[in-house]
Amino acid sequence: MEEIDLRYSDIKIGHIYYADLRPVRDFEFGDNHLCIVLEKCSDSRSVIVVSLTSKSSGLGSNKEKILVSGLPKRLTQDKDGNPVDTYVVFDQVRTVVSNRLQYVYDGKNPDGTNKIIELPVDTEIFSYIVSKLAELKIKCLTKSEQTKYHKEKLFDLVLDDMLENIFSVIKGKNAVDDIRENVSKSHKLLCTINPNFLIDNHVILEKQEEVREVLEKISQKSLVP
Repeated sequence: MEEIDLRYSDIKIGHIYYADLRPVRDFEFGDNHLCIVLEKCSDSRSVIVVSLTSKSSGLGSNKEKILVSGLPKRLTQDKDGNPVDTYVVFDQVRTVVSNRLQYVYDGKNPDGTNKIIELPVDTEIFSYIVSKLAELKIKCLTKSEQTKYHKEKLFDLVLDDMLENIFSVIKGKNAVDDIRENVSKSHKLLCTINPNFLIDNHVILEKQEEVREVLEKISQKSLVP
């Protein structure tokens, strides 16, 4: 079968490809293996993948059945026509060079070339996989480190949401009344997480005045010390 190595720019996050995982040692997955791309690395050459398998052995916290639509018939049925399930293996995450990845094919085109198929993973399933992997990593931390991590991530998410609302007014996409309640709640939560919170510490100097003007219009004077 003709195989086309992928370029970094061709690869899509959340899609399934074959990955050449050789060479391997001991219990590592090897050969050409179906994988989901989790992340494209900043070096513009490599990607992070998690392996898939049709073997149900070892089901538990590190392996779960997932529903994948669009797989070729040869990957969803055995030689007797019985259904074959797909499992994601959470402890088989690897960083590989992009040219180790290959398209998945299903039959032939009229000109005789292999028919490439797109295999995006359902958005909710992909989100679950990424969340599960993050959860497994965080469990390696101590309880205090986990608490610190979650507080910092919550702070970042709430701050991003608050600034997004404020800049939607600056850009003319929303009116002040549209964001008043959300900004007030966000600020209260940010101050709970960090009692020393100041909006100016999180906005570039050139935008601070505009941000403060929006906050003043909201009439939440406590937001503008």
